[in-house]
Amino acid sequence: MKKKLTSVLTATILLGLVSSPLALAEDKSPALSKQQSTQSTQDIIKTLKKIPLPSSYYVEYKVYNPKNELESINEYWADVKQSKVLLKSQMMSQVVTSPTGEKRINQGSTLYNLYDKQWFYAYTPYLPLNKKAIKVKDTKTFTFIRDIDGLEEASKHGTTYVYENQEKINGRMAYHFTSTYEGMPAGDIWIDTATGIWVKQTSPNNVLQIATKFEVNPKFSNKTFTIPLPAGLTFKEYPSIAEAMSR
Repeated sequence: MKKKLTSVLTATILLGLVSSPLALAEDKSPALSKQQSTQSTQDIIKTLKKIPLPSSYYVEYKVYNPKNELESINEYWADVKQSKVLLKSQMMSQVVTSPTGEKRINQGSTLYNLYDKQWFYAYTPYLPLNKKAIKVKDTKTFTFIRDIDGLEEASKHGTTYVYENQEKINGRMAYHFTSTYEGMPAGDIWIDTATGIWVKQTSPNNVLQIATKFEVNPKFSNKTFTIPLPAGLTFKEYPSIAEAMSR
């Protein structure tokens, strides 16, 4: 079975997605007319399924988690033709409460995930030394799938999506879907009408993720898809991500 890699890499376990609510400048343009907003969910899904992914793209997401006041900037470079993806997460700040109730602020961590054809690399600075930099050979070919395919897959497991309207998110028109799981709110997602890539997500616990930079078909250099490691640190190979995390 092929390993599926969504355009937001939602299955990646080593990279958290989280940014400052003050920096989330969103275009508050009104929704489209009632007639346009009453298109059926299935009609919009059919429209999105006809949109091919760009050959390459770059998106910067800003995310804020109010529960632990975690803020970060997540950058995503994708070269679809070359089967390469780089994710960089810069953790801006996080409030951590100790068992004694003392609060402290963690700042400055930068995490990386890289998919390069059949190799997966990760650099996670706060993990133990033997897990900070790992690489895994995956003999299964990963494929890019559109975000709408991810929605359809989630629908098979009990999540229901309903199309609401079109809205502008930082200047880009997007289809807005609400979702429920077993009758309970499961968050909203906005998918770009031109590319099928998501540009905003919210969760029931008020985690906000929003695209603040968006480039379609940019040109990347070979240096783009690399992970800078501290001096003296090299990637350690493991047979699987699960095994790397369990050791």
